Amino acid sequence: MIRELPETVLVGQANEVDVNATRAKKAPVKGASKKEAIKSPAFYLVLLFTGLFGLASTVSFHVPNFVESIGFTATMAAMGVTCVTFGQTGGMIGVVALLVSNSFGIGMLYAGALLFGIGFSGSTLLPPVLIQEVFGGRDYASIYTTIMSASTLGVAFGTTLFSYLYDTTGSYYIVFIIVLVFFTITISSSLFSLKWKAKLNY
Repeated sequence: MIRELPETVLVGQANEVDVNATRAKKAPVKGASKKEAIKSPAFYLVLLFTGLFGLASTVSFHVPNFVESIGFTATMAAMGVTCVTFGQTGGMIGVVALLVSNSFGIGMLYAGALLFGIGFSGSTLLPPVLIQEVFGGRDYASIYTTIMSASTLGVAFGTTLFSYLYDTTGSYYIVFIIVLVFFTITISSSLFSLKWKAKLNY
């Protein structure tokens, strides 16, 4: 025979469950506030990372023109763009490969385009991860929105800058050198921002 518990005991247990659930819901989310984040050097390092990454990524728009400018056919240019698209899931190696493809042939061009595509995807995939890792989830949405505006500005500026450099010099070599410098800066800024995370004290 099953013994029934007194009603008061059942009510007490139910209340305890409700209290625990409420506490779980109200548990504070770890992270820096936006005000704290903006005062931190880490914020501007991530801002730099995001802006330059967005800027450097716009060189992908110039791949077809670059391919034709070094003597390959329009069909080959289209295949190069396909490689960029296929690889959007390494960017510096890709840029180097594009830079030397004039000397090493179409195979190097395709390999460079593919590797750059992999790096290019980082302009959308890496900033959210870095922002979450450095600043936590407390004011993530607000911090993310502010920082990603740098990416938008970078894309707008990069498209114009690279077109201007090509029109001025008649070559994409200076463009790729600049992109390599930008990638180096983005890597450095992301690493330094992670070091500053500990100083946010959250």
